[in-house]
Order: sequence, then structure tokens, then C-alpha cells
Amino acid sequence: MESPHKQVTNLLVVIFFSAFLLTGCSEPIRKASTGLCPRIKDSAQAIAKLNQDCENTIAIKAGGRMILEYYDDRDDLQKHNLDITLRFYPPDRLFFRGIVFPVEVVRLGTNSSELWVMFSPKEMSRYYWGQRPEADVCLKGQVLSPGRMIEAMGVVNVDTEGTLTSLEQMDVLTLNLKSGKMKRIYIDRCDSLIKMIEYLDAGGNIETVTELDDYQKVGNSFVPAKVVITELQNHTYVELNLRNIKPFEPTEAQLEGKLFKRPEPKGFKDVYKLTGNCRLEVQQITN
Repeated sequence: MESPHKQVTNLLVVIFFSAFLLTGCSEPIRKASTGLCPRIKDSAQAIAKLNQDCENTIAIKAGGRMILEYYDDRDDLQKHNLDITLRFYPPDRLFFRGIVFPVEVVRLGTNSSELWVMFSPKEMSRYYWGQRPEADVCLKGQVLSPGRMIEAMGVVNVDTEGTLTSLEQMDVLTLNLKSGKMKRIYIDRCDSLIKMIEYLDAGGNIETVTELDDYQKVGNSFVPAKVVITELQNHTYVELNLRNIKPFEPTEAQLEGKLFKRPEPKGFKDVYKLTGNCRLEVQQITN
């Protein structure tokens, strides 16, 4: 029987390419920008800037397209080109879904107390949910997880110390996470925007790379309209192209109603609750 950790990983196994053999500590992926701009003074300044940007983040809404390719449980390659809908109300309300009309293929979301990830195609009919903050930890390393999706919008909150290095026209903030893993955040000196995030395992091997591009100014915030997430070890690829990014001014009914409320798991073949220590508790449902 697969371990609970393996089951959670299989939930979000998505493939496109893996051109890297990860042995030893990975070198930073080089991503240059043009121009000569001043460096960030030190890691404290970089962290303060990221956290200030988080505080200044406004609520947004967007549509767009998503490329999603993955292997199902039979190791058959599945490909989807989805219409997506995004709603984000900081700091903790997220609604994201991808549809191949009329079927909703994927949905994920959070509110202040719960998170959920749903896959509805026939080849992967699964529903995962859990109470926060415990469930955040379980899904934190997954490509299609609420926390990872929020960071893919350039919203990165830092609650640990870091070290700052320089790479061409990028300042690179490296964070040692409480889980023993690491995160590298590439900040463009000329516009102070995050251009790439590398997620590394405890051995220093790159697990996932998130690239952020084509930033759009929305209110006083900047939102990347193009996001490419590549999960190297499990051969994962997701591409998001956001359109019509606008400020989101939800009604009270939207904030407290169905938009940010965990949907009932009706119609799903497999339903799991993420419990303590990332254990999966099989849920019985009534369709």
C-alpha cells in the first residue's frame, strides 16, 4: 500500500518535461535581466520588501487559459487546455478553477479555516480537503496547491531568516524553511519584482521552478500575467496565461457565500481528508 505522502504526491502528478538530472546541490537557474540597477542592501531589506508587497496586495479577479498535462493512475498521458477563473481576496481567500466546457477539471481554494483541491475528470476523480494550517503543510510542496498558486501570483510572505546573493541583474534570496527544505527567490533589481522561485529539497536539489513574467499593474499591485511551473522530479508542467486582470471588489455574499466556501464532495470517486501528520482519512460520501 502506498504511503500517505505518496498518495498526496500522486494527486498532483502532472507531466510535461524534465531536462535535469538532479544529483548533488543544484546550481541556481540563470535568468538574466537587462540594465544596471542597484543591488538590494541585504537579506533583511529583501525580506522587508517582500512582506510589504504582501501587505499591499489587493484583491484581484482574472480569466485566462491553463495548459495542464499529467499521467493518470495507469501512466497514460492526459492533456488539457483549460479556461480558468481566478479570484483572490488577501490574505487567505482563493478560488481557482479550470474548465473544458462543460466539465470542471480542477478546482482549488482556501478560506480562513479550510483548503481543498478537486480533480473531476474520469481518469482522476479525487477530492482532498483539510483544516488549516495543518493541511497547508501537507500540500505545500504540490504544484497545484492553494499556497503555491498564491505564490505564483508574486505574493510571497517570508517568516524566516535568509541569505542574499547576486546573480547577474538578479538579487537571490535563499530561505531555509522549517521543513528542512529551501526556497530561492529571484528579484529583478530594476523593477523589484519576483521573476522566479526555486523550491529545493533538504539535499539542495531543485524540485520545482516557478517563473513569473509579463507583470500587469493592477491598482498599486503588480500581477504576473504569465506563470510557468515546472516540477522536475515528478515531471510536472503547468502554464497559466491570465487575461483581464482587474481589482476584485466582492460583495458580502461573495465573501461569505459559495465562492470561498468548500464545496460538498458529491460525485467524486475518492474523497480524502488531510489530518495530522499528513495522514489521509478516507471519507464516505452520499451522492
